[in-house]
Amino acid sequence: MTRQLGAWKLDVLEPAKRTVVLCTDGITDDLLADKYTEFAQWVEDELAPLPAAQRWRRTAKELRQWPTPHHIDDKTLAVLRREP
Repeated sequence: MTRQLGAWKLDVLEPAKRTVVLCTDGITDDLLADKYTEFAQWVEDELAPLPAAQRWRRTAKELRQWPTPHHIDDKTLAVLRREP
């Protein structure tokens, strides 16, 4: 576990945002920085609308089939969603 402040990223969000996506480095290290918003939008558009059990299965499948070859770092995804 990283305890150094420099290893964490802090972002101040506008109150109007409905969804916040938190990811461990096992996910973010494989994303280009300019694709973070696109990834979060994909989570909101494709995963969030699904019923809970289906959402869990789809998320687990996506994380197991992660497209980066030989990548073994843990992948944790947390989504905080506020209904409009």
